[in-house]
Amino acid sequence: MKIWCPRCNQGWVTGAQIKSTNERVSVCEECEAAWANEKSINFETFVDMSTMLKAKGLSGNWSDLLVDKEQGS
Repeated sequence: MKIWCPRCNQGWVTGAQIKSTNERVSVCEECEAAWANEKSINFETFVDMSTMLKAKGLSGNWSDLLVDKEQGS
């Protein structure tokens, strides 16, 4: 997945997995906008990554995630 962030228009949205729950999420590498459903990535549906993770009882940091490695690199 390679999507330019619709929130900040400055970074790539990448796939990730929440370590403690195995849930899949998408997060902007630049502004940390996050989406629980990669099919609904748009400006109107983002949540701040820290808010999403803290709502699950986590620290709200990148350390809560396993970020997908970019394919083909």
